[in-house]
Amino acid sequence: MALDGIRMPDGCYADGTWELKMHVTDLHRDVSLRVTGEIHIGGVMLKLVEKLDVKKDWSDHALWWEKKKTWLLKTHWTLDKYGIQADARLLLPLSYFLLLYQTHEGQHSMESQRGQEETRPVNWPLLPDSRREGRDAER
Repeated sequence: MALDGIRMPDGCYADGTWELKMHVTDLHRDVSLRVTGEIHIGGVMLKLVEKLDVKKDWSDHALWWEKKKTWLLKTHWTLDKYGIQADARLLLPLSYFLLLYQTHEGQHSMESQRGQEETRPVNWPLLPDSRREGRDAER
């Protein structure tokens, strides 16, 4: 296309694409993907994994939208349907986290689904029960 690579003053490209900023928490790496609003979340994840070129099982990860504080779990939804635009920043963290609890005897205990030491910011909720149960059934 003749308009490929021509960047407009608003940061978008003349061909209708824009840079989606993402952060991969495991790798402590920022990545930009050139996308349109018509790409679905599953396609974004696929492009991201291909760009990272890291051989790893990414099935324990999900996209988190910082601004809206929400998981992007509907992989068939497009960026447009979620309302994600060029100013968004997405994270790709693990989708399960460490659980800290206190027993009735006053002892503290930590557990994760796989027994790994994982931490998360306080404002990141756990995945909805239906998503966790589906993953547990797959293991």
